Amino acid sequence: MLTADSITSADRRRAIAAASANATIWAFGNGVISTSLVTYLAFDLGATNAQVAWIIAAPQLAGVLRWFSPRILANFRGHKLPCLAFYWASVVLLLLLPATAWPGVLPSKALSCTALIVCWCLYHLCEYLGTIILWSWFSVLIPRPFYGRFTGRRELWLNIGRLVGFVVASGFDVWYRQQYEGASVLPLRVALATGGALLLGASTLPLMRMVNAEVRVGASRLLAAGEALLKSRPLRRLLIYGVCFSAANGVSNSLGWSYVNKALGLSLALVLASQAIMRLGQPLLSSWCGQIVDRFGCQRLMIVCQLIVACAPLLYLGGAWGYVASYVALIAYVGTNVSLATLMMRIAGPKQASANFSVYFGLTGVVYAVSVLIDGQLTNQWLPQELRSAPEAYFPYFVVAWLLRSAAAIPLLFLREPPIEPDSRSNR
Repeated sequence: MLTADSITSADRRRAIAAASANATIWAFGNGVISTSLVTYLAFDLGATNAQVAWIIAAPQLAGVLRWFSPRILANFRGHKLPCLAFYWASVVLLLLLPATAWPGVLPSKALSCTALIVCWCLYHLCEYLGTIILWSWFSVLIPRPFYGRFTGRRELWLNIGRLVGFVVASGFDVWYRQQYEGASVLPLRVALATGGALLLGASTLPLMRMVNAEVRVGASRLLAAGEALLKSRPLRRLLIYGVCFSAANGVSNSLGWSYVNKALGLSLALVLASQAIMRLGQPLLSSWCGQIVDRFGCQRLMIVCQLIVACAPLLYLGGAWGYVASYVALIAYVGTNVSLATLMMRIAGPKQASANFSVYFGLTGVVYAVSVLIDGQLTNQWLPQELRSAPEAYFPYFVVAWLLRSAAAIPLLFLREPPIEPDSRSNR
């Protein structure tokens, strides 16, 4: 067990290498067993639009329990055991997902679909808890002046891994349809889900090489995450942005799957290929974004990226090619992701990292989930079933989504960042 003062340069270099390897393998598996795959798997089981909304929303609702992660972490001396334990539990739950979807395992398709949603929800809960502890671990091992470049490098490998995962999954989808024309694609999707889960399990192996840094949490009380929010004015302002963007993002998400699947009739291969374009562009910009936030801060980059991302729903209106173009716009998410992780670590410091991450992602996740569910209910009433195959019926919906996403950039104008620390090559 190492304290922060006893961590050496070699330990830090090993942590950076392990973080990159973990990000690549995890993202590869995540690209294979993506939300797109699980959604299409649910459609194979006869899922309704309301159930698809739950696939999108349920993981975020479970994620509110991440508020308790500082209290959980305070029960351990080091980061390694709780981090790995939650990741391993998430893999077990994810392996149950394709098992429950296989015909005959459960009495009915409706029950299989329900079990799929439950496994998906619990998987995300464990995975989120493991990720919060992992970032707390990183905040101890990585020197503070290098947070931006570290998150940029990790984002690079995350996008490369997801890109490979999307390409592999879409390639298998195309191959299977050609080899078994007219056959059910359920066996393929079950196989892909199983393979993706095993890759996520393999991603924990690099983390075992990282030194077991001492836990430093600012408070071990049950409501430590809430106290972090009350005490940190920069976090409160960042949280206002996160809540606004999550609400806007949820409104522009739930009916999007109905548009893609029913109005456009796009195959899983094309959906994953579009996402692969986004993942191809993001690695090219992630390191550059990390350098920008280390030198100039996060605010301006986040505003620009938010306005670009907001255009994605409008591009949907261009049909299949517009859907592909929307993922070109979503490349700008890389700037948001790098800036957000860097800003959170700068605001928090090692002692409050787990509390700040848990309160931000827990609350914004709930807001996103609730907005998805509300939107799903409203669109069921406003957009009758017989109109859902007509692309033009979605025009007002996507215009409103663009306006709401653009308005989410307004809170960023009032964001206040901690001072940027000078670059240092010190071991500490």
